[in-house]
Amino acid sequence: AGFKLTSCDNIVFRNIFFDELWQWEDGISKAASKIGDYDAFGWSYFKIGFCGYVWIDHCKFGKSYDGQIDYANANYHSTKGTSFRAPYGANGKKGLSITWCDFAAGSDDKDGYLYKMMNKLEEEYQSGTITALYYKALRDKGISFDDILYGLAIPQKKGFLIGDDQDYKEDNHVEYDYNLELNVTFANVIFTNLEDRLPKVRGGNVYLHNCIADSTEYY
Repeated sequence: AGFKLTSCDNIVFRNIFFDELWQWEDGISKAASKIGDYDAFGWSYFKIGFCGYVWIDHCKFGKSYDGQIDYANANYHSTKGTSFRAPYGANGKKGLSITWCDFAAGSDDKDGYLYKMMNKLEEEYQSGTITALYYKALRDKGISFDDILYGLAIPQKKGFLIGDDQDYKEDNHVEYDYNLELNVTFANVIFTNLEDRLPKVRGGNVYLHNCIADSTEYY
């Protein structure tokens, strides 16, 4: 499961283990742009916008589909097809604190969901019934099951996004201003086998204190 927080103040999440928010993505379309399109779902354990004083403490995180936590004051303009609107009076300038948390990639435990999922794909490949074109293409090129498991499936691609895209053009650039004053603190946090975005900062201020980042296993 994941949480979406909008217009919330003074929220604490503590002593929760988050996991299993990932699946192998493989479009069945033969169009190249559809095969293995990484951002089709965009699942994260937390998506936080226009919030203040959010504290995530002593939590553990496994592999997620997109990023593990996104903290951004998203585009709230009345764009066609967009239902989200900025709340009256919201400025999103308060803080997010992440303390004493462990962020990790997936597990190769043969009783775990990730291994079972990948093993199912391999069984379908061996039987000739596979519909996952990207997985099939990798295997047809001689890439082994273990190479796919440890090189693609287990590592966590993205960690954290701070601030929203600045592509939306508006005379007053209010979206940019709303993200510029985000404040995020990571303290006493361990990042294991995350590939990038530790964090990616599109706007705001980020402080990292006494953190450990170790991706040597999948270097």
